[in-house]
Amino acid sequence: MGSFFSTLFLGLIAAVIGATIQQRTWRHRSLEDLEEKERAEAKETIKIVSEALDRRLEAQRKFTHKVLSGSAVDLDRDEFRQATTAWMGGYSSNLSRIYHSFGRSTVLNFEHRIQSGLQYASAVLSLSKKPGLEHLCTRDRELFYNSEKRLSLIQHDIHKFLNELDDRVSNGEIGRTQSINNLSGDDLEMVSRLYLVRRLLGVEGRISRAY
Repeated sequence: MGSFFSTLFLGLIAAVIGATIQQRTWRHRSLEDLEEKERAEAKETIKIVSEALDRRLEAQRKFTHKVLSGSAVDLDRDEFRQATTAWMGGYSSNLSRIYHSFGRSTVLNFEHRIQSGLQYASAVLSLSKKPGLEHLCTRDRELFYNSEKRLSLIQHDIHKFLNELDDRVSNGEIGRTQSINNLSGDDLEMVSRLYLVRRLLGVEGRISRAY
């Protein structure tokens, strides 16, 4: 009888261990699938945002050259207006993509570094139309004639921003993946029990997987 219960007990232990291993394997595969999906989405986001920025920047550069040379006509202004309208038409969608792949702080960074710079550059160009160059103060006139230099700085910021996104994709700092064992993140489901135990015991190191 004792042998029977021992065998039964060992069988139960084996079943529990087997189920645990199976569950961990399933979670590990699910995490790998999530990482691959988010990596593909993040790369697509960078591609779409980069192409939209290229079109917006090219329109800004072309119009800036026309205005500074004094050759801008109503047709040029209409073309530039159409370009900015197209940019703003996809703006919310682009912000949503950035938020989904890279988070809220990256959206705020984009708006502060890129969008505000483009808006300011456009506002400076409009000074030639109203109130007109002859009515500008020395400071505003200097801002106006430095428009191309400002545009080069914006282009530099754009390249830097996109390179930062590329680096985050390479480092896996995207989507839910960036929440893996990150106690300061919003998605605590991605923090493993093992990691919490290691932190509690003061064990150094970061677990590379949530499960």
